[in-house]
Amino acid sequence: MAGQRPERVARQVLQEVSDLAERELSDPRLALVTFTGARMSPDLRVAWIYYSCMPGQGEDARHECERALEHAAGMLKRQVGRRLRLRYVPDLRFRYDDSLERADRISQLLEDAPAADTERDPGADPGAATDAAADPPHGTRSGSDSEDR
Repeated sequence: MAGQRPERVARQVLQEVSDLAERELSDPRLALVTFTGARMSPDLRVAWIYYSCMPGQGEDARHECERALEHAAGMLKRQVGRRLRLRYVPDLRFRYDDSLERADRISQLLEDAPAADTERDPGADPGAATDAAADPPHGTRSGSDSEDR
């Protein structure tokens, strides 16, 4: 039971920070920010808020978002405290979430993989490797063959 409270409070803090950033903050640097998750310390004194910036904006945009969030952290903490009425208002610590960039990179690698394979061996049949993997090795029997015995 005790493990569920930090998760529940983290969701509430994330919701409030997201709402406050959208409605209360007028900093144009935060227009590119998306809050992706939150995690609370077991004693509920620290909240790590994960965020990302629009992909493709570069490192400068990321640092601008980070500075804007650090600048707004005090006001966000005050407002979260008023809205959630917790005994202790957690310190808000913002961490950059690069999972979107990693996902984009993996997608790009997967898209480029067939092209790289044909560059290495232009005469190779792309389906040959999958066909060979589908055939069982010699000496093994499928389930239907073993029933005949």
